[in-house]
Amino acid sequence: MGRHRYMPEDQEKLARHAKMSNTCYALPSGSGIFEVQDREWQYVVDIAGRHCDCRRWDLTGIPCSHAISCLRHERIPEDSVLPACYSIEAFKNA
Repeated sequence: MGRHRYMPEDQEKLARHAKMSNTCYALPSGSGIFEVQDREWQYVVDIAGRHCDCRRWDLTGIPCSHAISCLRHERIPEDSVLPACYSIEAFKNA
């Protein structure tokens, strides 16, 4: 993935979520499902379904900090799960 494939605003949001993921601890439950502990809160994340209990990933398509902690656990680049609608190419075509 190229560094500038996505819009700068979306790259910044992804970077903020990645920074916040440092407080998360991902525990795999199998089949791409994780339990994530973030301070005093606990979330269930489904990587394949692109779902997190916090609903940020569901609503925006941009992985939340909990999802990023799971993606890192699986060694999946965060930007590889961003929807194509956030790409510079999609913006130019719109």
